[in-house]
Amino acid sequence: MKNSIGFKARVFLLGAALAFVTLFPAVSAAGTLDALPKWDDPHMIVHLEDVSEAMGRLGSSFFFDHFLDESARERAKDSQDTPFPLRFAREGCLEWLKNFPVESFSLVKGLMLENEDTFQGAIRFASDKQEILDKLSAGVDGDDAEEREKLQADVLDLFGFPPDPNLRLLAFGSSFADSSTSVADKNLYEISLNFDDKYFFAEDAAFFSFYASVEKDGDENILLIGSEPGEVEKAREAVKDEGSRMKITRRGPAGYKNFAQINDTSDGSMTRDILDGLSFEPKAPAFLEFSFGFPEEEIIGAAIRHNLLDVFLGGAGKPSSAWSPDEPGLRFGGGFPWLAGLLSVVMTGDDALGLLATLGGGNKEQAREFLGEQNIDVETLTKAFRSFGFVLGGKSSLLGQEMPGGYAFVSGGAGAMKALLPLIRAFFENVFDFEEAPREGWDVFYALNENLREQLAMPLFAGLKDGTLLLGCLTPETLEENPEIEWPDGSGEDVFRARLNMQSLSLLPIELSTPWLPARLTGMLENLGIEDMLNAQTYSAFLKTLLCAQEIWEITLGMSDWGSLDLTAVTGEVNYWQALELARLARELD
Repeated sequence: MKNSIGFKARVFLLGAALAFVTLFPAVSAAGTLDALPKWDDPHMIVHLEDVSEAMGRLGSSFFFDHFLDESARERAKDSQDTPFPLRFAREGCLEWLKNFPVESFSLVKGLMLENEDTFQGAIRFASDKQEILDKLSAGVDGDDAEEREKLQADVLDLFGFPPDPNLRLLAFGSSFADSSTSVADKNLYEISLNFDDKYFFAEDAAFFSFYASVEKDGDENILLIGSEPGEVEKAREAVKDEGSRMKITRRGPAGYKNFAQINDTSDGSMTRDILDGLSFEPKAPAFLEFSFGFPEEEIIGAAIRHNLLDVFLGGAGKPSSAWSPDEPGLRFGGGFPWLAGLLSVVMTGDDALGLLATLGGGNKEQAREFLGEQNIDVETLTKAFRSFGFVLGGKSSLLGQEMPGGYAFVSGGAGAMKALLPLIRAFFENVFDFEEAPREGWDVFYALNENLREQLAMPLFAGLKDGTLLLGCLTPETLEENPEIEWPDGSGEDVFRARLNMQSLSLLPIELSTPWLPARLTGMLENLGIEDMLNAQTYSAFLKTLLCAQEIWEITLGMSDWGSLDLTAVTGEVNYWQALELARLARELD
């Protein structure tokens, strides 16, 4: 049975919960988005729906349970805290998420301009919070100490936090222990939140303050928030007058209702501020939209839409797609790869010259002269450079033991690639310490020289076959075997696609955990001069990340055009044997 929420979405929702939700609590149904007033320059817009359900899934997830558990271990190890309060805090956080009271949230905010600290938002709560909202809507006497204390308790309860300071301290560290709510005017409240969560999230204290008011939107109360009383008043007017509400143009897929959008001003001032110090003039106003949703029961979907190439290149021609799941460059090494990717384009002569100039560190005219010296025309280059890709996880060996390997490749027309053989030979013989080793069916094949083969004890190779130029680490007997790569349906029109198989990736460190391997691996890294690349702390953190992500089975990234990036994550049941092995390996390194 597959779960309905994946690791990537949980990471995003965690960020939303702890950045947006606790910053100006919560999340949005369509009504909250409609409640936002018009802005001349709405630079940041955030809109989230079905928040209570999503947070409940987060609180019940394998990922978040282990994330908090590991956080508690680290804090107990580095401080004088006792295990009991840390465990209590962990359970308190999980319970808070499982009963998260916010249904929807919308926010509009200034960004990198004079109004960057200005924001407005609207929050819709679960039906069981309507009684508190009714009370706040009626107004509270701010001069009465007892009423102020009750008001503080009501606001904390509204967001699901325990009203008792001692319970809050145990459940959330010292977060909200010093929070306060005061009455600025009838049905206008100033809410201050003091974050100092010593258990899980914040290393340093943070303080946030905003204004809030309860208004009727149809049959329900919603909470309007703003950076200043005047911003709340504008939101009040928008709720009452549909003509004063903000109109938003969506760019992401229609099925993804949750989104965060960033828009530049018409003169590109935001882009210039970001690139301050560079004499760059934007060619177009920038926009970026991140959106996500749950298009199918077992799949999480996310998408990014942008026009960054237009901003920097001014809408210059972009290569079209030549992507195909039958690309010959994906057919080497056998096994079950944990990561495969393919960028495939149809290039013009100018594109090819630009690529060669970049690789050679010169300009296009120098690239053209170089090709002429080699008796190679530009058309041959465009036919040779069609696809670029990689496959990680094929069959290889290390120190005499079978291990996953992989390779990178450039693919194109067989005739065009053969015409480039003089360049290919010069590259591998001069840049790498390879020696030619003739192999049947290959136009050219290279292996490491004998001295390096003894030092590295791994089958590094390079070669050209069927118009595909490869460089990688695969055992010679598996070079002709097809790997098992399953691309999702509908991926044939993409410019780029990559697939991460989390099940295969999680097995990798377990396969590498033989007792005799670490010492010999360290010696090999020392021979290469890169022994600092792998240390116990970094490797332990990697293993713990894999452990938390055991619900996810695979992640696919795709670009349908040069202004998009789409992600889908398929989740499923946790492999507990694999999880226990990863936990054991991580503990051995701590």
